[in-house]
Amino acid sequence: MNEELEMLHEQAAQEAENMMMEQEHEEMVPGPESDEEVFPGGPTWAQVEEWRRQYGDIYSVELAGETYIFRLLRRIEYKDIMRQRQQDAFWREEKTVELCVLWPPNFRGAAISGGKAGVPTLLAEQIMDKSGFTMDGEAVPLDPKYF
Repeated sequence: MNEELEMLHEQAAQEAENMMMEQEHEEMVPGPESDEEVFPGGPTWAQVEEWRRQYGDIYSVELAGETYIFRLLRRIEYKDIMRQRQQDAFWREEKTVELCVLWPPNFRGAAISGGKAGVPTLLAEQIMDKSGFTMDGEAVPLDPKYF
């Protein structure tokens, strides 16, 4: 019984030491300051954290020399876009981009239509991909030999 208690005590002491070492390591490896820009001229890390709280996952992509930050498309938003049957695929791409692009700010309407032609299409593809519209893997039969 004493041996078991001694072992438990030793394990607890080792775990406490490991935790202290992890905390010291975290303190030694600085993270970005909240008022620091994510990239020159871009939003601050505090703004990104606010977007995370509001929307969940946030992504960044560089297209045609510009950095764009976007959030995921929600199912209800997707359904609203798709209900607009009289609109074409280009309108749907632009609507997706208007809803989900967080940076640059006000990336809508004239900014989209007056910009590089392929950017809204590529952004919409990235948004759809990260929003779950692509397969991560192939469907397999539910058979024990596959697991």
